[in-house]
Amino acid sequence: KMDKGVYDLIVFGASGYTGALCAEYLAKHAPSTLKWGIAGRSEEKLKSLKKNLLEANPEANIGLLVADSSNQESIDKMVTQTKVLLSTVGPYIKYGTPVVDACVRHSVDYLDITGETTWVKQIIDKYHAEAEKKGVFIVPMCGFDSVPSDIGMLLVLDHIENNLKQKCVEIEQYFSMSNSSPSGGTIASVMAHFEQGNSLKGVRNPNLLTQGSKKLQTKNTRFIGYNKVTKNWIGPYIMATVNQQLVLRSLYLMGKSDIKYSEGTKYRKFVSALIGTLMLLLVTIVLFFGPIRRQISKKFPPGVGPSKKSKEKDFFKSTVLALTDKNQRVWGTISGKSPYDETARISVEAALCLVLQKDEMQRKKGGVLTPASCMGLTLLRRLQKSGMHIAIQD
Repeated sequence: KMDKGVYDLIVFGASGYTGALCAEYLAKHAPSTLKWGIAGRSEEKLKSLKKNLLEANPEANIGLLVADSSNQESIDKMVTQTKVLLSTVGPYIKYGTPVVDACVRHSVDYLDITGETTWVKQIIDKYHAEAEKKGVFIVPMCGFDSVPSDIGMLLVLDHIENNLKQKCVEIEQYFSMSNSSPSGGTIASVMAHFEQGNSLKGVRNPNLLTQGSKKLQTKNTRFIGYNKVTKNWIGPYIMATVNQQLVLRSLYLMGKSDIKYSEGTKYRKFVSALIGTLMLLLVTIVLFFGPIRRQISKKFPPGVGPSKKSKEKDFFKSTVLALTDKNQRVWGTISGKSPYDETARISVEAALCLVLQKDEMQRKKGGVLTPASCMGLTLLRRLQKSGMHIAIQD
């Protein structure tokens, strides 16, 4: 039996689609001194993954652990062997809580790639106070949901406060992306969210994660309109609700709840805005029907996702627009590759913040935190250094 901290970092769910991408990113980019492990249910899949990882990087120092979220003992055994745990095992509403529970009990820092804000709300209610008291960092939503939003907010906020020496009043963020196909894990999480969503109060409430802050918030873009500032057509964005909930929690934890934040999708032409918005409406309506959800789940089994080739064309871009109290406008832009590859990059870089640069991070107190309120500018700089475009536009 190994004692705590044999590993600096364990990727749990490494035999899944996104988990394997995280492990591949680590094998390529981790410092050679990093002791890390891959964990999951299937020893067979993990062994073949480890073989591939070592072919890519023979120097890598990789352990292998078998653990299953439905077996608390195996989760505890895994958690006690690491300093930081990155969990890619969703739907988190089904499999996430026992893992967080073990991390809080054993004082192990935790992050994940969930976009299930209703689950995050449960985690805040159940563990925030205890994690804060023990100084444990529990940081959900460290993937494509919702780091670009969180870091976009931080980018313009930091520029306004530290370079312009003004106050930030409002931030809007507009995304555009290629139509990439989803992984089975994503589909499973979306389905779980919808199963829950019908029975959940506040699933669309912007302040879902702000622990009682009743600040009136800007609504996300609901309709098609023309934005004179960005000179784009804008429409609703599929991830806006979730991203806004997370960013408002960041602002709340940073003591800046008076800043308004909202999101939309940007389009070049009115026609594409119309088509995009109608598609979004259609998807939302369709997902309300149980039988249709089950059919879709069959078509996208967990563990399977878009091929390397189909991901090559994928991209995302966002424009961050902020307003200062002196009515000055500030622009930022963020862009990157396929949301799956970006999730791997972002979550691993976030994990490396906790492993290697914990003393430099924005927040010293533990709790159920957010990427911007916890890793903050440390993560922003790591992402820039890793090749992701994040910049203020003059």
